[in-house]
Amino acid sequence: MVSDTFSNENGLSAPPKSWVITPLGEIVDFEYGKSLPELKRDHSGSIPVYGSSGVVGAHSIALVDTPCIIVGRKGGAGEVYICKTPCYPIDTTYFIRPSDNLDLSFLFFLLKSLKLGRFDRSTAIPGLNRNDAYKLTIPLPPLKEQNRIVTKIEELFTQLDAGVDSLKKVQIQLKRYRQAVLKAAFEGKLTQGWREHHTGLTVKTNEKFSNDAGGTTFNIPNEWVWINLGLVIESMKNGIYKLPQFYADDGIACLRMYNIENGKIVWKDIKRMTLSEKESDTYLLTEGDLLVNRVNSRELVGKAAVIPCNLEKCVYESKNIRMRFYKNMIDSKLVNYWFLHYAQTYFDKNAQQTVGMASINQHQLSIMPFPLCDILEQKIIIEEIERNFSIADEVVQVIQVSLKQAESLKQSILKRAFEGKLVPQDPTDEPASVLLDRIEEEKAKNNSTAKSGKAIKPLNLRGKV
Repeated sequence: MVSDTFSNENGLSAPPKSWVITPLGEIVDFEYGKSLPELKRDHSGSIPVYGSSGVVGAHSIALVDTPCIIVGRKGGAGEVYICKTPCYPIDTTYFIRPSDNLDLSFLFFLLKSLKLGRFDRSTAIPGLNRNDAYKLTIPLPPLKEQNRIVTKIEELFTQLDAGVDSLKKVQIQLKRYRQAVLKAAFEGKLTQGWREHHTGLTVKTNEKFSNDAGGTTFNIPNEWVWINLGLVIESMKNGIYKLPQFYADDGIACLRMYNIENGKIVWKDIKRMTLSEKESDTYLLTEGDLLVNRVNSRELVGKAAVIPCNLEKCVYESKNIRMRFYKNMIDSKLVNYWFLHYAQTYFDKNAQQTVGMASINQHQLSIMPFPLCDILEQKIIIEEIERNFSIADEVVQVIQVSLKQAESLKQSILKRAFEGKLVPQDPTDEPASVLLDRIEEEKAKNNSTAKSGKAIKPLNLRGKV
């Protein structure tokens, strides 16, 4: 069936006259994936198993023994994948068999552009009803033009992907750069010149340093000294625990472990509590406090952030520890940078592990090693770290903009492709209306075969994928 009018529901302008507009259900069938056979659930083969999130394992048998398209039905509704080998789509997916009359890669790009996830009708578990997808009107070009479109899309996407890969490599390099800055800072290299002009600022302490926790003892300047962090901690306190009925929309803000990211307080998804005045005062966070996450997954436990100025009055929940320092001895910003540099290494060795979670305690924080220098030099170190990090932040922002632009450009390419503007039309191509007739005949034949109980023989791709 050919549509007399073009629906602009996908944001596309009318395609060339050699194309046809047709409901998606007229050219494809979404078949249900199947559960893996219980007796053969060995996951030992080389056949990729597809779920709604993509490849989820391997198997020794295939449900589809030709290339096909997989569409997420539950869990990842509307996600689209193309598999160019035999595969096994499980029961959270639909799959589309190849056709001699459709370029499978063209169909893949088309389905990706339709954003089928918008038809999710479920509540707890996302789900795609195939009948919603069938009703979509889509542009269908002649078969040879489908081939040309795919070639051009793949050429342009390859160029874009190469650029994206380069940007992502720079992102990784920037993470290494930040760690290199921190390493140099805590080895005294960022302030070596400053110390040469400010002699006599040697740190002295009567406290004996204990390295019982297995901490790092790399070389530091002669003017510095290794200490246990407890020497400069004025107080530590675990956060408050309250039952759900104490949470309220108009209560005092409570920072949770989710509000600590990359060494900073992130004001998002804020929960509020109804507390007494005494409780609020006891667990109040003030400028310069270091908030440390004490319970989390092993790679995240010990993340920390300094409470900034002008923050709304707030407390903190029980999975965090508040550390308050002697301000005449140490700047909490420098301790925070030390956590960014060293905490994961330290807590990997010292955190207690339970099922799925790791935890740290106040004692482990007290004996954590720290390279202490004079308070004046601490200020200079912080300035140097912030200067170097600001340069990295600017580069990160440029990369993030570029990555968004690359994704937008991909969408623009697909839009032009399905409007018939990406490659030129060839007047000698067989009209798409004739192609559509063949597709309908093929579907009718396949449906008849399926109703008779005979297996559908996989179609020959003739090298189109």
